[in-house]
Amino acid sequence: MFSKRAAQMFLAAVALGASAQVHAAQIFFSLTNTGAQSPSNPTVPLVANTTGNKLYIWGIAAAADVKISNISLNLNPVGTGFSITDHVVYNPVNPASTNADTGDPDTRWQAIGNGTIAPATGLGSNGGFYKDSGVSLTTGTGIRSNTTGLYASDGARDPVSGAYLLGEITYSTLANFNPSNPVKLFLEVGGGNAGDSAGGKINSSTGAAVPTFFGTGDPSVDGATKGAQSTIADATIGTVPESTSLALLGVGLLGAATRRRKA
Repeated sequence: MFSKRAAQMFLAAVALGASAQVHAAQIFFSLTNTGAQSPSNPTVPLVANTTGNKLYIWGIAAAADVKISNISLNLNPVGTGFSITDHVVYNPVNPASTNADTGDPDTRWQAIGNGTIAPATGLGSNGGFYKDSGVSLTTGTGIRSNTTGLYASDGARDPVSGAYLLGEITYSTLANFNPSNPVKLFLEVGGGNAGDSAGGKINSSTGAAVPTFFGTGDPSVDGATKGAQSTIADATIGTVPESTSLALLGVGLLGAATRRRKA
């Protein structure tokens, strides 16, 4: 019979296993394009009328040795005064591989398309910044958790976390941007753009959609569901009050209320 201590340890182990659930794909923003990367939801403190700002998009094929061969993304910004001005999807040549079809040096994605920015002056709900960002045939490399020479040779891969640099967006804050009312960016499973009737999904080399985790802090989404997104913003543009400042504000208000009661 389990002792109380043993039961507590068992429940803790179950809880740990649940919290450490591995998602087949993890895709997230970063402020940098080098160095060790792990899933995060970065905040960028900016003022109005800034240009040339960048966010980098990283992806991790987290499930054991599952190759992610297609990644189709949209970006849903919530707020005003924000405009995406450019976007790039990375498709580096892998020096450790040759393309079985052509004999040329293999790239990460055998076919690639950036999609479109629509509208160019700023995106509304479910607007896509690119679609079909990476399409690889089964003979292509894609991205994978495997650490053999083929995947370790990818020049845009973080060897610490296994994250691959997928692309970047360049954006501006406009005259009506208010840093105290931040713009929240949500990554989405691709599809729903004008002219994108076929949509897109995030899937493995077998064509099966994979569960995908955008940013960090909330559950995964179905990689085949167009427009599926996290409930927590994957990046925030603007000034977010620090928890310490909020705590101090609360203490100050409590003190003021106490003084009023004494008076």
